[in-house]
Amino acid sequence: MSAEVLQSKRLPDAALRVGRRIARLSGDESDEAVLAVSLALSALGNGSVLVDLTDPEAALPPVEGDAPDLLWPDPDDWRHTLQASPVTGGGQAPLCLDGHRVYLQRYWQAEQRIADNLLGRIGGVPGAPAGVRDAALDQMQQEAVATVLANRLTVLTGGPGTGKTYTIARILRAFDPPGRGAASVALAAPTGKAAARMKEAIAEEQRAAGSAPAGRMEAATLHRLLQSVPGDVTTFRRNGRNPLPHDVVIVDETSMIDVAML
Repeated sequence: MSAEVLQSKRLPDAALRVGRRIARLSGDESDEAVLAVSLALSALGNGSVLVDLTDPEAALPPVEGDAPDLLWPDPDDWRHTLQASPVTGGGQAPLCLDGHRVYLQRYWQAEQRIADNLLGRIGGVPGAPAGVRDAALDQMQQEAVATVLANRLTVLTGGPGTGKTYTIARILRAFDPPGRGAASVALAAPTGKAAARMKEAIAEEQRAAGSAPAGRMEAATLHRLLQSVPGDVTTFRRNGRNPLPHDVVIVDETSMIDVAML
């Protein structure tokens, strides 16, 4: 069954070529190992960091119209085969097997770090206000502002036109109460255009509300904010040992951020 899928035109040539090479270097050139590595590489092109052995079809590029049915290995047999294979045999192996989910090792480790870091940031802020009264905001927006002030980490979501930018402007205003020094704010996004657009939109909302723009408000790409090392897009000078100097960091367009950057 694995051999049939490997011969299918639906499996990208580049993924198969690199998959065969990685499997050979790992010491297992079986069809099951080659297919698992190739699908993990193919899945990245679809925006996924894993292959579900119970639904491996999802790792292939989408096709228009009807596509011939492929005969896939039994997911339990496939998992047992991979468990005994050097392609999943430890921290130096190219793959990580988590139940019926197969990850490229690098992306599995990245997801673990993301989870650990998010869990480490979950927690309340001592002395935070129990609520926020702002006549310019509706009830849900007031709850959003209060949530941000009371927590170290907040995710603000909503479709277009729901007032996310306006709410952020009021959040920043809440961080700059009269009599206290202006907060240092960093605005970041995956692209410079998105970062500049966010800064201007927030400043416009602040002007419309009759408040001065937040003090020391910096807008930058994530690479610039984190001070990427020239020639190495995965290493940054700002990290857990050398954190950002800002009081507030707002990241826009987070759905565009890849796992390694996040």
